[in-house]
Amino acid sequence: MLEIDDWVICPECKGSLRNEGRHYLCLKCREQFPIEAGIPILLPKKLSDFKKAEALFYSRQAESPSLSVLQRNFYRSSLYDRHLDLLPYQFLSQNFLVLSLGGGTGLHGLNLVKHGCRVVESDLAFKAVSKAKERYDCASLAERAAFATIDAERIPFRSELFDVVHICAALHQLTEPLTALKEIFRCLKSKGVLLLTGEPNAWFYQSLRPLASLLHLRAGQREEQSVGDERNRGISKNRMKYLLKETGLALKVLQPKYYLTGFLYHSTEAIYRLLPSRQKERLTIRQWEVDILTAIDRILQGIPVVKDYPFLWLVVAEKP
Repeated sequence: MLEIDDWVICPECKGSLRNEGRHYLCLKCREQFPIEAGIPILLPKKLSDFKKAEALFYSRQAESPSLSVLQRNFYRSSLYDRHLDLLPYQFLSQNFLVLSLGGGTGLHGLNLVKHGCRVVESDLAFKAVSKAKERYDCASLAERAAFATIDAERIPFRSELFDVVHICAALHQLTEPLTALKEIFRCLKSKGVLLLTGEPNAWFYQSLRPLASLLHLRAGQREEQSVGDERNRGISKNRMKYLLKETGLALKVLQPKYYLTGFLYHSTEAIYRLLPSRQKERLTIRQWEVDILTAIDRILQGIPVVKDYPFLWLVVAEKP
């Protein structure tokens, strides 16, 4: 694994930490932070009930993925998807140091390592980070990575350390996204890049989700959603621009992802939940359906007004 002793700082006071074998000791405030199975747990001592619930939920998800996670096998990759997936990589270089923030069990971070980067894999849930470490070990790529349990709003890494910070579908779940973005700004090098690859748009949470609840199309889903996902309401285009401006990050790319394709995926998941168990396995999405809808999506993303209402945003922002 990557050696991170010189990178970490105290999440409480930003003081220097000393590795004492089984824990890190802050040389300023004297707080101790445990190291379990080679993974430092660098969380503030007083986590809110909200964050405790989030950590517990994603720990359970890491050990036993919910239906909403397993249903992702409905998604069919298209040329459009692959183009959007590759877009962020033009901002990466070999051996870049990347912080995967809210990285869960490590799927996205592992792809960055395969691209030639070094990755610090992090999440609020210790068991998610532990599963990420197992994933890297199985791929024989753990020497290109480090692992830590952290709070995105109190990042325990020194300033101007990372070339890239990567987040996938997690910023909208934070209670204080502006605080997290300011921490990200602090940790990025000059010309460092923030990648948001799949941040949910606000309109879905404000309109389609309430409608789905009214029509009873979310049967059982709430038990499979984190408190953050239930409480928060996505990020609109204007809100995204505001957050980045307030942080000091310069917006480079604000790319919409999924219009009709998003309707296809979400409606299929809703139907799946309502079907009897014996019929669930018969439900599928055909490749030609995805190819047709993604072709239309390419047109929709160029139409005024409509283009501001995709399901997801892909964002690239740079620290000046």
